[in-house]
Amino acid sequence: MKTKILSFLFLIVLFSFYSCTKTIYTIDEPEQPAKNNAPGSFEISVIKVTDQKVDIQWGKAIDPEGDALTYEIALNDSVIAYDINSNQYTINGLLPEKEYKISVNALDPARNSSKTGKIVKTLKSFLKGVYHFNLGYEKYSFIKAIKTSDSGTLLLGNGTDFELSKPYKYFLLKLKNDYSVDWKKEFNWESESDVPINIQEIPGDGYFVIQWHKITKIDYQGNSSNFYEVPVDYKVSFLRAIESDQSGNYLIVGESNRNWPVPPICIEYFLVKVDGSGSEIWHKFGGNTIVNYPTGIFRINNDRYVILGCAESTHSVSYDNNHDWRTNTWMLNVDGEGHELSEKIFTNNYNADNVLINYSVENDGSIVMAGAAAGFLAGAYNSKARISKISTQSNSIIWDVIPDLESNGVFCRINCFDKIPNIGGYLVLASDDRGASLSEFSNSGDLNRIVKLMEYPSGLLVKYNPLGYYEYITADGFLIIFNRDGYHE
Repeated sequence: MKTKILSFLFLIVLFSFYSCTKTIYTIDEPEQPAKNNAPGSFEISVIKVTDQKVDIQWGKAIDPEGDALTYEIALNDSVIAYDINSNQYTINGLLPEKEYKISVNALDPARNSSKTGKIVKTLKSFLKGVYHFNLGYEKYSFIKAIKTSDSGTLLLGNGTDFELSKPYKYFLLKLKNDYSVDWKKEFNWESESDVPINIQEIPGDGYFVIQWHKITKIDYQGNSSNFYEVPVDYKVSFLRAIESDQSGNYLIVGESNRNWPVPPICIEYFLVKVDGSGSEIWHKFGGNTIVNYPTGIFRINNDRYVILGCAESTHSVSYDNNHDWRTNTWMLNVDGEGHELSEKIFTNNYNADNVLINYSVENDGSIVMAGAAAGFLAGAYNSKARISKISTQSNSIIWDVIPDLESNGVFCRINCFDKIPNIGGYLVLASDDRGASLSEFSNSGDLNRIVKLMEYPSGLLVKYNPLGYYEYITADGFLIIFNRDGYHE
């Protein structure tokens, strides 16, 4: 019995021993995926900057795992384009002369990224501003414009209260140098004699409106008075220009058809001297060729004047058989009493019409004149811009230039020019049938720079503003300001 009890106890102890043995478990951890690295670094470069857009490109980033990349473009930290597959982009709609932060972000499919950026400043715009004036008309346009001695502008125009109404109302508009309206003067016309064809300023004296057969004087406040009217029996076709002397008197030049059509002189120049009130002192007719068309008169020194215009060179007595009667530049020197001192006809070397449109007297007494050489050029009727400088002392050409100022069109001419202060030279406005151009010429007639204005309307006047602006007056009533150093396509 004792033996059984011991055996049972042994079995219990043995069972307890085995039942308390530690069990060891093995747990397999899951495999970690390989790390996906961000795309490599890359460089961004600016290809082109204008006043309104920036063209950029960048080297393609390399993805370590070989994944395909896309790119995002950010402007000042705001995304403006994404999912770009190329390595170039154009940002449009920017403001001129402003700094922008441009960033390019390379992205892999897991959105890992690599970013690079650059600060870019846009250029100054060529176009600075546009002005249009509320003149009380439904429609108006400018006919003539001149630069005034106070750095402002005087404009001759016409307007209508209703687009189809007649007659037009002619007006003078005076602008200050800040482009604000100084005054407007409206005047009616009852006959062709009243139609204005030119405006001039005689500094310190006021403005003069040259009409077919009369001249109206305008003071600096815009007040007008009838100054001179040519008698009908003089048979003057047109008055053209006026100049003052040092005694307060004036010389007025025009053209007369009193001999028409009887040679040897069919069209004469007409010259009249009047006092400060417009009363005639004397008048005369003259000319040494079959036609004599004056377009301007200038005082060169105290008692010497130059009448500039066109005339024929062959001295033919037959108007019908003469084919160069208005193709040559004509310069006549006279004294204060109208006595002829010298005459010179500059025969046209281009077998084409000389069209004189604008001219100015230089400090040395020479005359710079501009216009066109028009006629059968290169086998077809066409015109080319022409600018020349003539000595009034030696009656000789200093330089004569027909520059290539066309805007991909034909019938080009120079509309006007302005002297460039400080720098020297001339700012020239030219136009053809497709657009206009602004050019700068040196004092010796060399073309230094040109800007084609294909998208802008035809201009009457350009002025050089010493602040670095071009002031451009258009025939359809706008004043457009350009930055000389602004960007232009």
